[in-house]
Amino acid sequence: MDNSSRDDEDDYDFGSVKIDMKKMFRKIEVLTTNVTSMESSLNFYGESFDEIKKKMDTVVNIVNGMENRVMETELRCSKLEKEIDYLKIMLNNKEQASLNQSVEITGIPKTPNEDIPHIITSVANILNISIKNEDIVDTYRLKPYKNTDGKIIAKFNSTILKDSIIKSIKLRYKNKNPVTANNLCTNFPEVNVFINDQLTKENKRLLWLSKEFSKTYGYRFVWSNSGGVYLKKQEGEQVIKIPTTQILQNLDTDK
Repeated sequence: MDNSSRDDEDDYDFGSVKIDMKKMFRKIEVLTTNVTSMESSLNFYGESFDEIKKKMDTVVNIVNGMENRVMETELRCSKLEKEIDYLKIMLNNKEQASLNQSVEITGIPKTPNEDIPHIITSVANILNISIKNEDIVDTYRLKPYKNTDGKIIAKFNSTILKDSIIKSIKLRYKNKNPVTANNLCTNFPEVNVFINDQLTKENKRLLWLSKEFSKTYGYRFVWSNSGGVYLKKQEGEQVIKIPTTQILQNLDTDK
């Protein structure tokens, strides 16, 4: 092979290399452009995510603040509810204390132009308790309830007198010698006469609930007096005072 042929071959190879280099540079330029574009996109989304994260952090802070305020409000409400319950108990106790000298009597039929003070003194005489008209501060009959004559309310001038009347009639029942309406008047039916402490509306409700509770959970003794409402499961066991329905709910939970 002569020298001219070799030079041509060298020129050809160099030209090919230059062409290949140009192609490679073009590809690198394209890749560089693509990378730049990707970087721009990533920067854009990165900035977007940062903005979203900032907004989310702001929302989370607001929600946390609201949750804290809600918890504080719930605590204040709970405290207020306890204070209201306490005030209700105190108010009920004071109302019951105002009835300490009063009784309610059931089982005596209503008659036209009835003389209630005379009825009270007659009942007291049957119980061997002597009272005078001046011992009676006030008397009246409540409205009829569920086809029964209204109860008679009597207020005495002393708690001692009131307690002695209640104690005497309970002793009659304990000895199986109840007082009946026809003991007062032969025209009256032979129905039992009951005398109990006059209760506030709330204590009447608590007494009814306590009786229902006793049926479910086997409490043998349920009673009320001027001090409130009480439960006892068996003879000799602890006496439980029921000032609120919460006590019954607690006893229910303990089962």
